[in-house]
Amino acid sequence: MIVMGLACAVLGGAAQAEEPVPPAAPPAESANQTAADPASFEQVGAASFYADRFQGRRTANGETYDADELTAAHPDLPFGSVLEVTNLDNGKTVKVRVNDRGPYHGRRVIDLSRAAAETLDFMRRGTAKVRIRAFLPGSTRAMTLTPDAGAAPAQPTPPFLPSSGRR
Repeated sequence: MIVMGLACAVLGGAAQAEEPVPPAAPPAESANQTAADPASFEQVGAASFYADRFQGRRTANGETYDADELTAAHPDLPFGSVLEVTNLDNGKTVKVRVNDRGPYHGRRVIDLSRAAAETLDFMRRGTAKVRIRAFLPGSTRAMTLTPDAGAAPAQPTPPFLPSSGRR
């Protein structure tokens, strides 16, 4: 009995002497960041907007592109994801829904509809440095667009797969 008590005291003391392992630091933001946990996805990089010639064409999820809706193309995030996009030059923010893939031009991280680019006030310049925060369907951070934004019901989403960098 004494031996068991002594063993418990020694083992208990040893367990208390162990120090907790500190959590790993979050990865730094970059233009090419992909998320291991898409529910907490954030990205900083260049945004552009769709040219007028894309009006009425099909997007990657099968919808018809409408320049007056708040939509976006992103290479990795699931269709139906709601993104909060902030223009880092002027602080203006807009929420858009991912319904297409891209951009496939340079180092841009997102293509926005004309309506979203107008809201962020970068139409004249053509591109803007933005921060993207994702609110994915079914996540605890999920958000919806306001009804007047013309958002279609969320489509079933494929699993999150980082872009291979190929088209």
